[in-house]
Amino acid sequence: MDGRKMKNDAKILPLRCKNCGAELPVMGQYVTFQCPSCRRHWLLGEDGLQPLEISRAAAPGDYAHRHNLPEDASVEGAIYIPFWIIPVDTRPFVEGIRRLMDEIAKSTEKLIKRSADVKRDEKEDLFSINFDYRRREERVFSTSTILADSAAESDLPQTSEVNFLLKKFSDTTRLNIFVPAFLSVNPYAYIKVGRLMTVHQPEFRLVHSNDSMSPILCALTKSVAMDLTDFIFIATLPERIQRAGKLVEAIHLETSGEAVLIEFPFTLEGHYLTSLHGGFSVSRKLVSLDWQRETV
Repeated sequence: MDGRKMKNDAKILPLRCKNCGAELPVMGQYVTFQCPSCRRHWLLGEDGLQPLEISRAAAPGDYAHRHNLPEDASVEGAIYIPFWIIPVDTRPFVEGIRRLMDEIAKSTEKLIKRSADVKRDEKEDLFSINFDYRRREERVFSTSTILADSAAESDLPQTSEVNFLLKKFSDTTRLNIFVPAFLSVNPYAYIKVGRLMTVHQPEFRLVHSNDSMSPILCALTKSVAMDLTDFIFIATLPERIQRAGKLVEAIHLETSGEAVLIEFPFTLEGHYLTSLHGGFSVSRKLVSLDWQRETV
């Protein structure tokens, strides 16, 4: 068959609702759709269209109490922003950190031995110079300096920083990573907002869902969200640990359950969006708000 004819015969087929067959409206870069006929919701992924249940976080307890709302109430006038919530198992991460501690210990042992050899070679010279200079030389070979130099030379965090991670994650086996799924022209927005929600680890109840709710405007597929999991987790760690290249390279989280898509309420206050569950505010410029939709 002629190649040009094949090109001319190519057609873009519309997405159709698997429930009633109606054509689904395409809204730019969003991967979620609501059928205009039967009102069913759909999510586009690697395996095609999949049914999507609306999952929306209810007003947090303190907010509901102040506004005399029932426990499962939505927030009137709120802007609901979607997040992929990905549960991860922290045990493999902690085990990896312990292996890194062993590597630090080995590196430190080598450096101490090398430093001791230097001290023996220069012992006579040290006794021939004044005491103040000799005292400064001794400080160079102090334990704390050796440990710091060891970490720097091997591109590893210092022991105190590693112990911080172990203490933080040893008491829990599960962590939720919150991956923002809104539309943004700024890739940094996903890391920043995801870090803030993940650090807070908000507890939430779900609002009773129904097909009459406005569509979830999700711009990230589940697989893309999974790819961002490690990056968002790393962003939650102290900056000094983030600079430890070997540690960062070793971080890979293992999921411990199915990722779910949940909408969380934000209020628009001037130039900022404020999370009712996370307690933080971000510039509205980070999130595309041309789709502002309130609770229906």
